[in-house]
Parts: sequence; C-alpha cells; structure tokens
Amino acid sequence: MNKIFYLTIIALIIINGVSLAERSINETEYWGVVVVALGETLEPHIYNGLLESNIWHKDNIILLWKQNATREGIIESLGWLKDNVDENDIVLFSFDGHGSYIDQKYGIYAYEGGEITVEELDYYFDQINVNNLCLIFDCCFAVTFVDDSINKNLKDNNRVILMSTMKYGLGSHWIDTNLFTGEKEDTCLSSKLAEAWTKKIDENNDGICSVEESFIYAKRGILPLSIMTASRLMMQIGCYLAYRHFYLPFPTIYDNNEGDIPIAYI
Repeated sequence: MNKIFYLTIIALIIINGVSLAERSINETEYWGVVVVALGETLEPHIYNGLLESNIWHKDNIILLWKQNATREGIIESLGWLKDNVDENDIVLFSFDGHGSYIDQKYGIYAYEGGEITVEELDYYFDQINVNNLCLIFDCCFAVTFVDDSINKNLKDNNRVILMSTMKYGLGSHWIDTNLFTGEKEDTCLSSKLAEAWTKKIDENNDGICSVEESFIYAKRGILPLSIMTASRLMMQIGCYLAYRHFYLPFPTIYDNNEGDIPIAYI
C-alpha cells in the first residue's frame, strides 16, 4: 500500500510539473519597441504610458530615444523581438518621427536620416511570430503604409495599426507653452494614446484598457486641433508647394486582429 501511495505521489508531481511547464510556455508576455526619432518630441510618450500600465515591464521594452533611433538600432530591435517572443505574446512597435517618400517609396526616417521603407518594415514584422501585433506610426504619410497601391504594404492578419494621418497626408505635433506654468506641452497621437493608458480608459467596461479603445480616446482628443489647423488654406497651399502633399493630421486605424489587444487591466 505504501508503495502504491508513493507511486501515486510521484505521478502527481510529474503531471503537475508538466502542467506548470505548459502554463509557462503558454503564458502571455508583453514586449515593445518604442522609437522616438523626432527632435521636437518632448518625451517618450508611448514608453512612459506603457510603464504606467500594470502588464508592461521595463525589461521587455526597448526605447530608442532620438540619437539612438538609428536605422541599425531600429532593425536590431526588431530582431530582438523576433528572438524573444512567441505566438502567445503581445507585441507593440511604435515610431514617432518623420515619414519618408523617396524614389516613389514610402517609409520612415531614422534619427540620422537613414530610410527604412515600408517593404523593409513588413519583412521584419513578418519575422515576428506573434498572434497580436500593434504598430503605431506617428509620422507623415502613415496611412499610405497600408495602402493597396504599395506592392508590399503593412496589412496582414493579427495586426492593429494606429496612424496619425490620412492617406498621403502630412502629420503634426502641436507644441505649445502652458500659459500658467510656462512649460512646453506636446500634443500628438503618441501623447494622447499614453494619456489613455495612464487613465486606463475602459469605454465598454470589460476591465481592459485596449489598443482600440485608446485609439478612439486619442482621436477624439486630437480632432479639434486637426480640424482647426487643416482648415487653414494658406497652410495647405504651403505644404503642397513645399512637399507635394497636403496637411491631413487625422488619426486612422487599420484593424485586422481578432478581438482587442490589452494595454492595461483595470
């Protein structure tokens, strides 16, 4: 009887160990790369917003701040994601900087001016084996990155892409000085998203502050500035003469992900 008892205990330990191992493998982790390549940006809004949540941890986020946001650094960070995440994880990549349009190819500018085309970005994102991928592009031409006119755009399954402009449009950061404190304030898609995460916005009361809910909050907060500045005729004429594109700072979302992507739990 003692022998049967001990064998039973051993079997339960083994089974429990396998179960724990399976839970460890299947556990959701949250990984992020935050790129700030725009000299005018006052702070790493997305990075700060993620750290304010209760599920994103500093060790799992790379921040490439201005001079560190080089072409090499951005590509290496995407390789870091590829090597560390699995399909059960949630991954966020954000870019705050200049959009590029060179030789009829759209993309992003690294801090030192090196371009990364949409085709290149898509190649590196495809290497990341994950079922929930959130991409944020706070830059000019952002919606063009998912346009069907591009041979290889960023559209794909399991992706939610938040963009700060309309198709082919120029974007904006609104930097003002607070009349009471004298401090400069930076309003943009990134700052408003971070604000939603810090406040843990949960519009459907399901206990989750999601990417999708935070985008609605950010768009609503930016819209008055977008309308006010985009309606200025002389600004539109100046933008077109200088860049051959109009000023269209209206946030847009592409959502081809099943369910919502959580940023924080309430």
